[in-house]
Amino acid sequence: MNGHDSKIQKLISLVHGKKVLFLSHVRPDLDTLASAMALTHFFLPHSQSTWGIVEPLNEFLQSQTAFFPIQPNEIESLGKFDCVVCVDFRSPSQAGLLSEAFRSYSGKIIIIDHHSPSPAEFSRVDFRLIKPHSIAAAQLVTQMGQFMHASFTKPVAGALAMGMITDSARFLVANTKTFSTFDFLLQKSGKSYEELLTRAVPVPFPSDRVAILHSLKHAKIISIGNYTLASVMLPHQTGFVASALIQLGHDIGVTASYSNDGLFASVRVSARAHSELGFDAMKVLLPFAQSHNATCGGHARAAQLNLPPYFSEQMVVDVLTKNLLACVRKNDPKATIRIY
Repeated sequence: MNGHDSKIQKLISLVHGKKVLFLSHVRPDLDTLASAMALTHFFLPHSQSTWGIVEPLNEFLQSQTAFFPIQPNEIESLGKFDCVVCVDFRSPSQAGLLSEAFRSYSGKIIIIDHHSPSPAEFSRVDFRLIKPHSIAAAQLVTQMGQFMHASFTKPVAGALAMGMITDSARFLVANTKTFSTFDFLLQKSGKSYEELLTRAVPVPFPSDRVAILHSLKHAKIISIGNYTLASVMLPHQTGFVASALIQLGHDIGVTASYSNDGLFASVRVSARAHSELGFDAMKVLLPFAQSHNATCGGHARAAQLNLPPYFSEQMVVDVLTKNLLACVRKNDPKATIRIY
């Protein structure tokens, strides 16, 4: 039994017979939802498991999760649970309105996550299972289920597969284990990749597609040596445009949009910039977020920022450009910045 497997065995023992809440993070995505649902399903033979969310799902997420065999409960307090498992997050700020409840919570706090470190993590954690090399929580959770010899019903496998599709930006970020895990889920789900992709990432409305394409006309492009950064201000939050900028050949893709919560920025890094330069989005953005009381999450090649409304897209671009320049100049000391 390796270290990962022994930790799963310890987790099973820790929650055995207990009232356990598997909690998805605030502003949820398919990865946290599918992973928390699947964990609830996997642990039902071992504990009194509940899947919880901290805010109502919007209409879009309701339609995406309608086929899930377990539906979430909106959680207002933690007192009745012996253990709370934070799925796909490790900061109280990602618990939304429950963040204050965690301060007085006396039960066990458990973290199951795949992200790089984030600002203001829980000060007290009783158990951690963190695998940054997993491209999605769904990948980690699938491997947990395999070790547990859990039942992968078609809906559970389909949900986890959708979580992997969306959180990897359609496998823009992936490793060898990613594909073997996804192949396992694909077979268990009884669905084709195209069917799962269509459900997980529906085509935007024509008006949204037009607005996004118009935004691309105003993309800012910065070159440093042989590497380029492209940034776009969008009318609304979406992650796929940053990925599209990478697929168009840029090394760093940045999109930003404003909402009632402030500025949301999505950053993607090409395989070339990561492998050749060692550029790591989280190592760049995490200190920036910490110094500005913002939230940040992600990986070396994919990260997101939630910033106060007085921030601008340019502030994010500036910090990325500064770090890209430093990385390029290690190999090309005379490299300069050109703005298009």
